[in-house]
Amino acid sequence: MDQGSIYNGDEYRRDKLSITIDMIIFVIFIIHIMGSIIFMCKMASYKRNYIYTSVTHR
Repeated sequence: MDQGSIYNGDEYRRDKLSITIDMIIFVIFIIHIMGSIIFMCKMASYKRNYIYTSVTHR
């Protein structure tokens, strides 16, 4: 039992590390998507305001 746990210790640590890396990549991916959505919304609102002002001022 002890020998088995010692043998599996490195494997377990590698598993944990890969899970952590996956989580970091996942979080960065979500932040990237959120940022692009917010950016698109801001651009859309800017464009809408620009069209609105150009239409009303003419």
